[in-house]
Amino acid sequence: MKKFEKISAFQLFLWMLTFTFGDMSIINPAVGYGAGQDSWIGFGIGWILGIFIMLMYMTIIKLNPSKTIIEILKDCFGKCLGIMLGICYIIYFMYANSLVVREFGEYIYIINYPDTPILFIMASLVFLVSFAVKKGPESIARVYGILVYVFIFFVIMVSLLLIPHIQLTNIFPMLENGWYPIFRSSISSVAFPFGELVIFMMIYDNVNNNENIKKAAFSAMMIGGSIIFITILRDIMVLGPSLLENLTFPGQTSSELIPDPMNISPLIAINLIIGSSAESSTYLYASTKGIAQLLNLNDHRPFVFPMAILLLILCMWNYHDIFQFFNSVSEVYVYFAIPFQVIIPFIIMIISLIKKKNLSQNI
Repeated sequence: MKKFEKISAFQLFLWMLTFTFGDMSIINPAVGYGAGQDSWIGFGIGWILGIFIMLMYMTIIKLNPSKTIIEILKDCFGKCLGIMLGICYIIYFMYANSLVVREFGEYIYIINYPDTPILFIMASLVFLVSFAVKKGPESIARVYGILVYVFIFFVIMVSLLLIPHIQLTNIFPMLENGWYPIFRSSISSVAFPFGELVIFMMIYDNVNNNENIKKAAFSAMMIGGSIIFITILRDIMVLGPSLLENLTFPGQTSSELIPDPMNISPLIAINLIIGSSAESSTYLYASTKGIAQLLNLNDHRPFVFPMAILLLILCMWNYHDIFQFFNSVSEVYVYFAIPFQVIIPFIIMIISLIKKKNLSQNI
């Protein structure tokens, strides 16, 4: 964790864009709550709520310039409580990272390499990610500044190839199951992927021009949200709500409808590798940087490989199979993540605003 490791606002934008889309090439964040053909509405509501959450993050950054959330926690809550909350954030980052790596492992194991031990698959990703994090944020930003274009091209190409299979009737009737499933779907979309952008509050201090952070963050959120929205609508209209609700990897199933000789499964896997590595490297960098800051150290690198090993242990220990994994994502992660993504940042914003008001009154 070195203050001179700077990235541009444009690099931040590309990094956040890749992170936002992440593993959306194979899953649907709004599916699995009974919303059916209305899951796109749930995602849209979650997207709007995510904009307000991003406004909150930007307010915090404006009131606490060039500071990470770990440093802000100590300023707002005092040293002891701030350190305790900082440790909780690191635990959250590691837990979220274990979900990313396990999902990657399950997909590659089930779809591509069923005879390969899942531990080896996950270890391969974690090793790649660890190497990137060891190099620092500049290297991470440069890599995804290139790969994001490949990422978006593959998504657009798959969507265009699926146009002949689209049936507009699959999004009707609207509101068939009422608003409650849509509400649950929207909360899921808030936590995943938009609330996860709280992780970049560990990275904004690495941007060389603080004035452009807001523009970069909102641009990434709007473009990334648009891509996800299109893929959700695409999968609903291609697969239908009944099938969509019962699929593990809807994006993969949609791609299988593209006729031979075009086998695009490798493109799905490439997209997942890019997206999962972007998410995992961001979480691992934030975790190691957070530990370094809690210990008042200037370098995150000594913690990279120990945390990577811990990450693999979490991936194997927390989930026995894919069914337990997805149950954890839908029933546990959302409620575990919301305090870190919304509640604590909201309290930080209020405390920061009060501190600013008191400071201005004393001048």
